[in-house]
Amino acid sequence: MQATAARYPMKFRARPVEKVWGGRHLESRFGKPLPGHGPIGEIWGVWDGLKIVNGPARGDILRTRVERDPALVASDQATRPASGDFPLLIKFLDANENLSIQVHPDDDYARRVEGVPYGKCEMWYILQAEPGAVVYHGTKKALNRDELTRCLADGSIVEYLAKIEVRPGDVLINPPGTIHALGAGIVLYELQQSCDLTYRLYDWDRGTSGAPRSLHLDKGADVSDLDPPAQHCVQPVRLDDETVILCACQYFVAELHTWRTARPSPGTDPRFEIFTVLEGAFRLRHPDGWRLDVRSGDSVLVPARVGPYTVTPTSDACQVIRSYVPNLRGDVVDPLLRRGATAEQIVQLGGDPRRSDLRDLVT
Repeated sequence: MQATAARYPMKFRARPVEKVWGGRHLESRFGKPLPGHGPIGEIWGVWDGLKIVNGPARGDILRTRVERDPALVASDQATRPASGDFPLLIKFLDANENLSIQVHPDDDYARRVEGVPYGKCEMWYILQAEPGAVVYHGTKKALNRDELTRCLADGSIVEYLAKIEVRPGDVLINPPGTIHALGAGIVLYELQQSCDLTYRLYDWDRGTSGAPRSLHLDKGADVSDLDPPAQHCVQPVRLDDETVILCACQYFVAELHTWRTARPSPGTDPRFEIFTVLEGAFRLRHPDGWRLDVRSGDSVLVPARVGPYTVTPTSDACQVIRSYVPNLRGDVVDPLLRRGATAEQIVQLGGDPRRSDLRDLVT
């Protein structure tokens, strides 16, 4: 494959998103200036609506490249997402204040009611957390819809939610239907389906420009899972000396890699992969001549079957999250079983073991 071909590692013009609950911590965390002076709650690093900023496709929207070359995402039907849209969205979040209490729909509800291809399953990897910082994650006890409606109407919903203190390194999955929220004082990496549908249930009685933000009580009640989760934080499982699997579900896998030396890649993966740098920096090189420097806060999309390349850290150590759409048995279950992981360790990588996508693959 020549360096001028459509398939090569791509970086994007990140999208800062101002939010009432945001702050300016992402500026200091990654050493990159943020626009304006307002509260930035999110930075979108990979999304199908972002512009490519390097190489022959510079200036194109990712969605356009995928439409022209679906094999960029997956090189065969077995690994290609059902929708033609790019399936993942990667963000950094800065919760300077509490986020709204919210819930997301699944694929079926999103397609049937909202007319969009994906619902929203997401995972959080906590990067910073002030002492005592918490997240809200599911109900504390089983509720019925009438009880949910009542506590939403009187503003007491928070009393019914599990409140979990978090620290850097914690991992949580919010499947569709899980009522959840970030508390103040948290910075995190978020990996999710490429959908920003959020049904806001409660917003701490705050507003913007003198008016409260809209709520979505009926739709939120439609999709809410009112049984309490059996597990909140995922316990990552080590795959090898440099790789830890943070979480795994049918929509995505997130792996934490620590690189200290150069490593070659055959570039034969039948699906795309995304590298997001949390600390340090690295350089991608290809025999055809392309070179790409990636540093803290950056993400790079490596297309399917891009060809051989080398990753070389350009700092003492480079900490990276690798994300992709998996074949759960081949990418997660079988490698971990060979490594000696137990069925219980593997299943809980999908969150609540009762609902984990890995459950039927190890039993």
